[in-house]
Amino acid sequence: MPLWDEMEISQLWKLQYTTTFTESDWKGRFDKWGGIPRSVLEVTDHVYQEQLEESVKHIDIESCLNSIGMLRYDTDNASGTVLHMTVTAEGN
Repeated sequence: MPLWDEMEISQLWKLQYTTTFTESDWKGRFDKWGGIPRSVLEVTDHVYQEQLEESVKHIDIESCLNSIGMLRYDTDNASGTVLHMTVTAEGN
């Protein structure tokens, strides 16, 4: 699934989350995690956010890059939660 842009996240926040947290809350998470709706709007508790931060600190970027195109990857060194691949129209 492609990442969402800020307008898409904003529209969903207005429809469903305005009573849950403020606009500045989701924008802060968007600035940190990008357009991943789960990390920006759905799982916003402190524990989950800390787990994401710890994952980023310990991720092996080289392993992540080496796993591109593979059906499986080493979950000890790479994470689909932390790193997202975006394919261009040219297939790159």
